This record gives sequence, C-alpha cells and structure tokens, in this order.
Amino acid sequence: MVDLLLDLAGYRSEVDLADKLAVEPAAGEGAFLGPMIERLIDSCQKFARPISDCANSLIAYELDDASAENARSLAARVLIDRGIPVSLAERLAATWVRQGDYLFDSPDINADFVIGNPPYIRLEEIPEETAALYRNAFTTMRGRADLYVAFLEAALQQLRQGGVCAFICADRWMRNQYGSELRELVTSGFGVDVVIEMHNADAFDDEVDAYPAITVIRRHA
Repeated sequence: MVDLLLDLAGYRSEVDLADKLAVEPAAGEGAFLGPMIERLIDSCQKFARPISDCANSLIAYELDDASAENARSLAARVLIDRGIPVSLAERLAATWVRQGDYLFDSPDINADFVIGNPPYIRLEEIPEETAALYRNAFTTMRGRADLYVAFLEAALQQLRQGGVCAFICADRWMRNQYGSELRELVTSGFGVDVVIEMHNADAFDDEVDAYPAITVIRRHA
C-alpha cells in the first residue's frame, strides 16, 4: 500500500528528488518515512548526487518526543544500511525528523509532496481547548469533523503549484456534511488525480472505525 501511494504521488526514484521537498506530517513508526528515504537514496544514485544534497529534501513531523526519536533512529538506520557514513546519517536524520505539532509548526513550508497517513482522532477524543485551537486555525474543520480534516487542509495549503498531497485516511469527508468546506477547498484550486476506496482492505496496523481511501490531490499549476 505504501509503495502504491508513493508511486501514485509521483515520488519515484526516476525523479531528481533532491530538488524536491517532501513532507510526512505524522511519521509514527516510519511506515512511509523509511520507503521515502529509500527512494531518495535511489534517486541520488540515479542522478549522481550525494545524499548530503538532501538535507532540505525531506521533513517528517512527530508529536510525541519518544516517537520522534524512534523515527530519527529509523531514518539513520535506513541510511546506514545503504552505506551512508554514520555521522552523516545521524545528521540527516536529526534534520529531517522534527518533534512538534504538524498542524501548528509547519505553516510556512512550501512542499512538492505531502505524503502519509494522518492520525484518525475523533473530535470527542481531543481536549476541548485543543479542539478550539484547531477549529480556529483550520476553516474546514467544522461540525463533527475529525482531526484528519485539518491535516488535509494544512497539506493542501502547503503545496506549491503542481504539488501533490497523497494520503491514506478516512473517506468520510467526501460524503458527510462536515466535509463540505473541505470539498469546496479542493474544487477551488486543486484537482483530484486518484481516489481508491479500500473499504474491504485491512489497510492499517491498528483497527479503526472508518473506511479508508487513498486520495491523490494536486494543486493546479
């Protein structure tokens, strides 16, 4: 599933990825981060570029301190396993993985790709004060909208012209009333390249009460 989503997004080693910026908004256990680094290495090899050129090619966010450190360790391990010197691998991993709240810490980023699996957190599971902050910051998070709606809005707003948001997440926003403003945002300046419903697929490691879909949305050039 991860490789399919990366392929659909166009995050391929045949592209000179060192000159692109890819954002992973919720690194978690590295399901996307690891394969993205592998493709970045392959791209550097194809275009005869040193991996040191990629310090500004990848950003991965993780809210939890321990999870962020685990993501850095994973990133360094992938690099080291591919022959990158330990000191450089650790430096790149520390640069790429940021501990923080993607929704509040990344508004100034201009990305070519935003790729991943935003967290599925029900509105009622978010502390009321925090939920109010998210609602004030993201106009599409209305009604009973769950947190992934804010992630979609943030990702779309970050895209450069021609940039791509490729997520696997709940598809309720495509049908429910609370998704109306997000749908309006998508139609205002973006195009939907791909939607793959995965209602009968076990797409996540943990069971979730939601029907997932792969969506690939591109900002109009």
